[in-house]
Amino acid sequence: MNSNQGRRTLLVIALGFCVWSSLVGRLFFIQILHNREYCRKSKVQHRCELVLNARRGNIYDRDGTKLVFNLPVKSYYAVPQEIENPQRLGDMFGKFLNRPSQSIIRNFYKKGSFVWLTRKMGPVESELIESWSIPGVYALGEMERFYPGRSMGCQIIGFTDVDNSGLEGLELQFDEQLCGEDGWAVVQMDACGRKIPLAEYPREEPCDGHSLVLTIQATYQAIAEQELERGIQDTRARAGCVILMDPVTGEILAMANEPRYDLNHPGRVLPEWRRNRAITDMFEPGSTFKIVAAAAALQEETQKPEDIIYCEEGQIEVCGKIIHDVEEFGWLTFQRVIEKSSNVGVIKVARKLGEKIFFDYARAFGFGNLTGIQLPGEAKGLLAHPKTWSGMSLASMAIGHEVAVTPLQLVCAYASLANGGTLMKPLIVRYIVDGRGNVVRNFSPSPVRRVISPETAAVLRFFLAKVVESGTGKMARMKGLTVAGKTGTAYKLKENGSGFSSNKFVASFCGFFPAESPRLVGLVILDEPRSPHSGGRAAAPIFRRIAERILYLPKGPCADLCLMTSEPGDTSQMVVVPSLSGLDSSAAVHQLQQRGLVAELEGDGLRVYHQQPQTGLLVARGETVLVHLGDQRARGSEPSEIPHVVGLTMREAIRQLRQKELAVRVSGSGLVVRQTPKAGSSIGEGIVCHLECAPSGGGQSLMAVASSCYQGVSKP
Repeated sequence: MNSNQGRRTLLVIALGFCVWSSLVGRLFFIQILHNREYCRKSKVQHRCELVLNARRGNIYDRDGTKLVFNLPVKSYYAVPQEIENPQRLGDMFGKFLNRPSQSIIRNFYKKGSFVWLTRKMGPVESELIESWSIPGVYALGEMERFYPGRSMGCQIIGFTDVDNSGLEGLELQFDEQLCGEDGWAVVQMDACGRKIPLAEYPREEPCDGHSLVLTIQATYQAIAEQELERGIQDTRARAGCVILMDPVTGEILAMANEPRYDLNHPGRVLPEWRRNRAITDMFEPGSTFKIVAAAAALQEETQKPEDIIYCEEGQIEVCGKIIHDVEEFGWLTFQRVIEKSSNVGVIKVARKLGEKIFFDYARAFGFGNLTGIQLPGEAKGLLAHPKTWSGMSLASMAIGHEVAVTPLQLVCAYASLANGGTLMKPLIVRYIVDGRGNVVRNFSPSPVRRVISPETAAVLRFFLAKVVESGTGKMARMKGLTVAGKTGTAYKLKENGSGFSSNKFVASFCGFFPAESPRLVGLVILDEPRSPHSGGRAAAPIFRRIAERILYLPKGPCADLCLMTSEPGDTSQMVVVPSLSGLDSSAAVHQLQQRGLVAELEGDGLRVYHQQPQTGLLVARGETVLVHLGDQRARGSEPSEIPHVVGLTMREAIRQLRQKELAVRVSGSGLVVRQTPKAGSSIGEGIVCHLECAPSGGGQSLMAVASSCYQGVSKP
């Protein structure tokens, strides 16, 4: 080997040594000196942490009807580095989404490896997008809120954003409880970015959100919305609201607002359509506010029902201004002052009370304070302190001016009259439940304070029953049931605040039934009705139609009251449930079919041992009877007798008869004066008890109760 070859060999060896030295040095640099840094980079490139989204809780009505739930949908995103033809992709999605293609393409040049294309597509849209088979476009499964009732209860329920965070209504108020807690999982990624879950990698399962059970009854809500919409069309009003409440518990059974919107597409309407007018809007209540002066006068014993008040032939001067009545009234009893809604008479009653007492009772009824309902955005209303009053203020407030209230405050005040004088905190959520149906939190009825005594409340209920029987609320009357309530018609302030408008009104009616023992309180408010514009003619008929439809429902909080409004002999739509005990399944089905009822069989026994509804109850044709088959019998063979109910109130009589599984027909209302069959008669299959109650729509019996109660009126 010559010297040149030797030099070349040494050069190759030297170069090889340098290469291997650099490789060894590089490995030492990576694996020894910077081991932690490169391990971290490796994990970033080959592992990622995925968010496991929690399922948002559902919302139910009081009977378990789903008002809100989740639907699986697909969202689509792109990885810019994998997109071969951005212009084609932009054109296709731009046309599909009705957006400029450049607005989509522009996102591809931003930093990052993830670009949203569209969120939460339904099955049809997803099928179309996936048929394009565009490389670099991927689908991601998500959950979308779905509102099956569309506009039902829209201002109560509210809605969420694209990430399922609550934005309005109950979705916002209870967002923390509904949303749950997201989980996470560590997964491995291959060179193509595909995610490979491995069992040895850590993960935290998501905790799904809790669900809400509302006090709302879905059928009541639908009826209230339908009749409110009809009333607005009839009167050409700008807007309106209806609230139905259980006066004993404070539970809201319906809260309707008009106009409404589709909860599945909340962005398509004006923001004012999404406002819950029942709790956010303030208005001058007009004559519906006269209960404050009336209650205070009775409770403080400054007036008695039979006291005579001179109403100045329909006008009175206050601080140089003349306040008029609708009619030129002369001498009226205190009861007739309320019945005829005399402004002059009520002003005189308020003057006798004085500013402080009147203000204290207005505040005690809840005006000027938040009710504390479980909804966001509630307004306090306006009730100025007497220190700031002018010479006109007491007279104006007594007839419902110079004061602003929310619809919810007003219905709560009337509920306190209906339940015997206790102001209740309004409830709209009954329970919060977990995914297994276990109650996490229970919202019980909550009394706020006693406003007036039960005796005073009884007298006021009689006053308000007379308003409907022969006063301004005649259009709220119903056959067989005593309704109590008060109408209101107030001028609206001009937008510039320079005074009252001459042709813009707020019409209202607030009432309850049955007057003797109220079960439901309802408020109807119309904003700017054109014709008719008074509370008695515009709002009261809506209240009556809602009540009539509710009373004929076979289910719901007022289902048993349908018996009170039935006319004797009117059995075209109602049938008596027969006794099925001991029958075999075919015989039981045949018995029910003969009466127009539907049988639903449960169990695998040979004989009927239980049924629901029970024997003797009056139900609507087409009602389903649940028939349990087994070996036991539900009823013994001992005969039973019809109880004596003459002299009892209608409600108590019905309760006692229904305990004996008897069907009941009622004519009139008030106290029971005659029953057929007679007390002591044996109970047999198909027996219907007919009750005849005091005449005059219950007015005489209620007056007797009110008068006897008033004798012992005491201060709370």
